[in-house]
Amino acid sequence: MITLEQLERSVPALKGFAARYRAEVQPVLVKHERRLKSGGELFVMGLTLGLPGAVLVKFEHAFPPWTLAPGYVLMFVGFGFLVWGAAEIRASKKSAKVLLVELVCGLLGFTYRLRPSQTYTQWFYKIAVLPAHETYDVEDEVSGAVDGINFTFQEAHLVNTTDGLRRRETATVFRGLIGMIDFHKRFSSTTVVVPRQGTWQRAVGETVPGQRARLESPCFEERYDVFTTDQVEARYLLTPTFMERILALDAFFKGNLQFAFDNGRFLFAADQQSDWMELRGSAQSVVDERYAAYIILDVTLIYHLIDALKLNAKTKA
Repeated sequence: MITLEQLERSVPALKGFAARYRAEVQPVLVKHERRLKSGGELFVMGLTLGLPGAVLVKFEHAFPPWTLAPGYVLMFVGFGFLVWGAAEIRASKKSAKVLLVELVCGLLGFTYRLRPSQTYTQWFYKIAVLPAHETYDVEDEVSGAVDGINFTFQEAHLVNTTDGLRRRETATVFRGLIGMIDFHKRFSSTTVVVPRQGTWQRAVGETVPGQRARLESPCFEERYDVFTTDQVEARYLLTPTFMERILALDAFFKGNLQFAFDNGRFLFAADQQSDWMELRGSAQSVVDERYAAYIILDVTLIYHLIDALKLNAKTKA
């Protein structure tokens, strides 16, 4: 796993982060870790009390009649501990994440909001960058500029409900990053690039604006369908060089990338089916330095995107 010092060297703006993290942040994270463990203990206590109570209530005829009332007491008390423990776990993880993300974003000159003041899911859905959904939740907004290129990232969780054989079924249709990045070319049309094979089941012909465009890259057209309201501008935006960059970026996101050009912006959605800037992988503790490294890697993803697509280049490509 990459160390904090290695990350400092790869992102000059983070110089001094490791020392500041260990001196100022890690002692605070220790308190959050204690709260996290306390929540886990409460949760286990809830299971310990609630499960026997639920058994006594569920199979009341197998036990003496006097056990029913204690069974209900154990079940409800256990449920209370479960809710309490789960709330403590969520609160401690969220507080630790906000502390780390605000520090990283502050050093990079970015702005972080746990709850964005504005969401873009409906805009993205209208131009087919996001799948159909009934409910959504958006959090963890990071915005700012890199080399003069303005951007906004948000984490989105979209849920759709369909009619099943016996009941309504709810499923997550998107869980990942959505973003807007300034583009270095002027345009007024809408061009949407849709993966030919993907997990977002949608009727493309009914939702994507414009008409199908034909481009100059067989490899790109094998992976994507392109729809645009202006054929000339689509070719102006999707040059052979830029399409090669998109294919490389698509591989980075393991084939889960959807994007569009609209309103002067480059829009993207990466369906990762996981949360952004959360405990994962080998980091099982908020005190673990690997967790801080994951936060940095997640926040600095914008550098990778802008560099991979050369969005800060003043060239025709």
